[in-house]
Amino acid sequence: MKNYKRLICVTISFGVLFTAITGCGSQKANSDESSPSQVSGQVSTQQTKPAKPVDLSVELYDRSNAPANGGTLQDNYLTNWIKKEVGEKLNINVTFVPIPRSSDDDKISVLMAAGTAPDICFTYTDSRFFSYAKNGGLTALDDVLNNNGANLKNFLGDNVLAYGKYNGKMYCIPAKRAVTAEHCFIMRKDWLDKLGVAAPTTTDEFYSIMKQFKEKDPAGVGKDKVIAYGMAGLRYEMYYDQLLNSFRAPLTEEEFYTLPLIAQKGTVDGLVLLSKMYNEGLISKDFAIDDTGKKLNEDIVKGYVGSFMSQPQVPFYTSGDSVMRTLAANIPTAELVAVDCFKNSEGKYRKTQYDLMGMRIMVPKSCKNPDAAVKYLDWVSQNILTLQYGTEGVHYKLEDGLPVVIDAEKTKTDLWAGFDLGIVANGTDLGNIEKNILCESKKYPPYENVVAAAFKVSMNDAYARPYLPKPVESNIKYHETLEKIREELVINCITGKPEDVQKNYDEVYKKYLSSGGQEVQDERLEIYKSSILAK
Repeated sequence: MKNYKRLICVTISFGVLFTAITGCGSQKANSDESSPSQVSGQVSTQQTKPAKPVDLSVELYDRSNAPANGGTLQDNYLTNWIKKEVGEKLNINVTFVPIPRSSDDDKISVLMAAGTAPDICFTYTDSRFFSYAKNGGLTALDDVLNNNGANLKNFLGDNVLAYGKYNGKMYCIPAKRAVTAEHCFIMRKDWLDKLGVAAPTTTDEFYSIMKQFKEKDPAGVGKDKVIAYGMAGLRYEMYYDQLLNSFRAPLTEEEFYTLPLIAQKGTVDGLVLLSKMYNEGLISKDFAIDDTGKKLNEDIVKGYVGSFMSQPQVPFYTSGDSVMRTLAANIPTAELVAVDCFKNSEGKYRKTQYDLMGMRIMVPKSCKNPDAAVKYLDWVSQNILTLQYGTEGVHYKLEDGLPVVIDAEKTKTDLWAGFDLGIVANGTDLGNIEKNILCESKKYPPYENVVAAAFKVSMNDAYARPYLPKPVESNIKYHETLEKIREELVINCITGKPEDVQKNYDEVYKKYLSSGGQEVQDERLEIYKSSILAK
């Protein structure tokens, strides 16, 4: 750094003159600093005015979960703290834009097309991101990130940042997942105990216990009300995919990268079992029209459901109307336990897990100041604990390096929007997976041990979905159509007769291929050969 020497300061009545003499020559002042400018050895008497704050709009999920005394999405303890801190430290005026979580992708697409999307928005859907990037809707962030995101880059790391590329350029900031556990199979432990049977460890044992749940009615609710295996609408594959994986044959690397789950060998055999269970009354009768899972949750808390698939932590949310808390209020003896039972021919409990990346954080082309967007995200990366846990000593304390909530009610009131505000982190990353799991589990008292076990079950033999370093353009084009046909295929197979599964499968899968599915598989194969196999 250059050193400057002030030698003389002379005050004259009726006027003031400052003369500065440098011992090392002149140096242009940084435009961000308040140092007076130097022109011909003289310093201007005009002081630099504070820059006008930069406006920045940030998407925030509207989950309809605001407590009565916790304010609104735009006006609450944390959002007000963010506005104050970011305003003072970064000179950025933050405005939060609520977007319904249930229709976030569709809503953002409309806003992107109109050029009115928030300056920072996000998606969990790869095809949406690639579509926006391909069509010029996003700002390339390479230079902006290098100039304004040193802390952010360090927090995410190269492996996570690699997910932000499109055609070699950084078009999104991937959030970092602290725990990659995705789904697990959950059972009523008290039902198992009443039957005097151990938790199943194979698919055959699973089916046998489902039959016993229905026929022996361990909950005493009436056989006609018992739902041995609870399922809901098939927007997500979690409700059936682990079971189907136990029937699927081992994959070659090429098949892993190119075939959709529904096309993998052995899928039909698994669908036959699900059809058999449905026709025997073991599966939720109206699962196909329960798009939101609302009916499934209602049946679970009434004590009718013996098992179901879920994200490991979701049933144990701390809100009073969460599945486990409502179930426990209705049936105090009820217990839930995570179970690994869908074993394949290799002895593995094959299941999907989340990528290292969580959501994709995007800066639309309509953003007037991408520098401010990345500065904000960089600030978020340095304040994760506060955004997620509040103020140390007020909302949480550290025990063995783990944040522990001090006052659950105050935390609920002040921090209910926190985990949607710390958007660069999906969960709390403490640098160690065991610590991360314990940290996540401690958020769900008094079920910490049950949740920790559920996370571990979810990650046992789990694998990340195949990720190609180039966008599959045909998937962008046909994704929504193919998803609807996939749902139709599974529903037709399960709700039809077991002996008709192969016929129903072939009929709809032919439609799947002709509606873009074959084109997607061919393109994935081409990218696999040129990008993965060629390495």
